[in-house]
Amino acid sequence: MEPPERRMLMYSGHDSTVAALLNTLGVFRPPELSPYGALVSVELRTRGGSGFFVRASYRDDPSREPRPLWVPGCPDADDCPLARFDSLTRHLRPDDWRRECGLRGEEEEEDAAAAAAVVAVVVVVALAAAAVVAAALLGFSRHLLRRLCARGSGGGEGFARLENSGDRLRLQNRMP
Repeated sequence: MEPPERRMLMYSGHDSTVAALLNTLGVFRPPELSPYGALVSVELRTRGGSGFFVRASYRDDPSREPRPLWVPGCPDADDCPLARFDSLTRHLRPDDWRRECGLRGEEEEEDAAAAAAVVAVVVVVALAAAAVVAAALLGFSRHLLRRLCARGSGGGEGFARLENSGDRLRLQNRMP
């Protein structure tokens, strides 16, 4: 657990997650559903110098104290030796929870951040290049229009007249 001084982890859920946890521990009694406000606690405890124990309890009535849960395979309901609880629940716990939950490790996070930065730079460069190409095409099209308007069909003026009104060019056809 991080930080090392942490003394408790607390999770909240719904009746379905409480039922799933009870079922995982082998103590769910269908069709009994957990009422609103039900509590399952799994505590890691020490008793003198005899090592660590796990105590599971369940409270389905907020007006009463939680009652001990006997986890099948444990010697008694009050305290299950940690090594025994570990062996009973090993098949339930993921081997690599980061991988199984789709999370990345620190190195993968750094690689993903570097890849995102490269993609961002490529996108910015591509947008800048597109803007330069668009500006060049716009300038070329204005140049082409001016040349067409200046080219005559044998006489002095061209076959169209180009009017420049601010930032817009307007082409007026002079063909009969």
